[in-house]
Amino acid sequence: MKRKITALVIAMLMVAVAVVPVLAQPPVLPCTWYGRVTFDGNPVANGTVIRAKVGTTVVGTTTTSGADYSMLVPQEGGVPAEGATVNFYVVIDSTEYLGGSDTWNSGAFKELNLAAVSGPRYTLTISVSPAGSGTTNPAAGTHTYAAGTVVTVTATPNAGYRFANWSGDATGTSATITVTMDRNKSITANFIAVYTLTVTVNPPGSGTVTKSPNQAQYDAGTVVTVTATPASGYRFVNWSGDATGTSRTITVTMNANKSITANFEESVTPPAARNFAWWLYETLVAPLME
Repeated sequence: MKRKITALVIAMLMVAVAVVPVLAQPPVLPCTWYGRVTFDGNPVANGTVIRAKVGTTVVGTTTTSGADYSMLVPQEGGVPAEGATVNFYVVIDSTEYLGGSDTWNSGAFKELNLAAVSGPRYTLTISVSPAGSGTTNPAAGTHTYAAGTVVTVTATPNAGYRFANWSGDATGTSATITVTMDRNKSITANFIAVYTLTVTVNPPGSGTVTKSPNQAQYDAGTVVTVTATPASGYRFVNWSGDATGTSRTITVTMNANKSITANFEESVTPPAARNFAWWLYETLVAPLME
């Protein structure tokens, strides 16, 4: 009996020895951070997302109240480990910007103001030539972007113009381009004035007019060759409107919208020819008919 009691006491002591170290372990409590959040020196908007990471593992997420935040980061599966570095990111337009770092300590309550910056910023200056010939999106002027930003720029001509090309720190003839902001840049959207050439025949059906080149619109400065051809029974007289002269072929320089008319008239047999024809009839044809 005495041996049984002794064995029982020893067993209880062994359990106590095994349990005491476990009970002596302090509980693993969350680490909590709080503070103010700025981006490029300005307080962030209410509801801005703050993300905590250990390496690439997200260990906490919160949103700001005004420009203030409070984040509780518990330990899960040993992460973060005691003393691990936690990086805090400010999320702006789906992009993470590092705002600060600190070590994870169980049960700690830490003040850590987060100051995120977007890095170098560059200006994109957009111009239109000639003035009033078109618009761009973004609008003409100077815009500031974070380094590495890819900006899409589109040129739209105003009435009476067409888009020609880009110059400066951009090239090409496509109306829409992309510009990577790796330095300050300046680009120009170049437009060209276009004009119409209207041709008319007077009187209708008396002839035709051809244009070379034959286009609906012409770039400013284009020289168009115009030729008038009379229909049967008509002859060309002259040009009127925005062209003059009696030559059937002329050139028109397109420096404005222009309208020209080719004037024709019916052909008239000259008197001498009429008299000769009558003489032939009288001397040759009429006798044979008697």
